[in-house]
Amino acid sequence: MIGYLILIYGEAGEPVYQVLEKTQKVWEEFLADFCGIALYKDYYRMAWMFGLHRLMNAGLPKLRQSSGRIEKYAHRMSAAVRLLERSRKDVRPLALLRFDDLVQQTRIFAEFFTSRRLLVEAFLHRGNGDMGSMRRTLRLAYQADQRLVDLAVSKPNLADDFEMEGMTEPVNNLRDTPFMRQGAWDFLHNRVFKEMDAIQALCRE
Repeated sequence: MIGYLILIYGEAGEPVYQVLEKTQKVWEEFLADFCGIALYKDYYRMAWMFGLHRLMNAGLPKLRQSSGRIEKYAHRMSAAVRLLERSRKDVRPLALLRFDDLVQQTRIFAEFFTSRRLLVEAFLHRGNGDMGSMRRTLRLAYQADQRLVDLAVSKPNLADDFEMEGMTEPVNNLRDTPFMRQGAWDFLHNRVFKEMDAIQALCRE
């Protein structure tokens, strides 16, 4: 596999392999039990796997148990992004577009785990009675979710996705279209956007 990636990416092939291996291990561990927050069998799609509603109802012991693991995954994916950025100079010119797509996908994963880490931290603050710290941390989680959305809707082949879903005209607000509420992008609508609304509501309480 490393030899194959070196043929594609040049000297960056080995770091690319390290990132792919790191990403696979993170998801394998996470999906086993969602850091103890939810059982895989409870969800038929990933859109609901580790959502705000689950964390709101989780007790302090479960949140404490989850905290260290989700922090570890967030750090691993952030480190993977940094490794790719350092390796950009070693990528074969013809492979740069493919490399950039990998970087963007890895950034999305990093933001996802960062927002999960912040949500767990926020509800730990609530459990300890520190509502001010909870709201501040929720705002940081909201910002991580917004970065995730920005990355998702800036993907290079977004136009192909629109065409696949039958969208023929541009829209001003992707969130309010059927394209976002069903089909390939329901994860973004059903988890990220709704979660951001819920975070804002909690911050206003």
